[in-house]
Amino acid sequence: MQGSMEGISTNEIQLTSSDGVYQMPGFSERYAEHLQTSVEGAIYFRILSYVGLAIMAVGLVTMIFGPSTITYSTFNGPTFIQYVQMYPGPIATVGGLVQVCSNALYAKRSLPAEVFVRSLFRFIGPAGDDVTELANIGYLGGDDFNVSLH
Repeated sequence: MQGSMEGISTNEIQLTSSDGVYQMPGFSERYAEHLQTSVEGAIYFRILSYVGLAIMAVGLVTMIFGPSTITYSTFNGPTFIQYVQMYPGPIATVGGLVQVCSNALYAKRSLPAEVFVRSLFRFIGPAGDDVTELANIGYLGGDDFNVSLH
């Protein structure tokens, strides 16, 4: 069952019944572009994840194998290595947070087709009201979706 496209804008899909297969014109091209951009940006999240992992490893190794006492010159102050030896816990924590945040961003890099179609199209019910949030959407491939109202 195809949705009628007469008298409405191209970003609105008129649902003719509570359940049916509808075609979203231009969806597959936009979704392919979205997937390509999200894949291109994913390498930065992976690199950030490895940097966070390395920082966390430095903190943990320093906690385990670092010295029990640290002496430094009061005139010159501590060196970078001595700062790492003084604060291995916060360094490991920051590294872990960077790693976890970058993994979370990597996981959200691309939207599923069902979510992406909601950002592109509004669904108008048989009564003429906006039912975008109420619609169950299943991606069938290409520009085709199974849309049902619950």
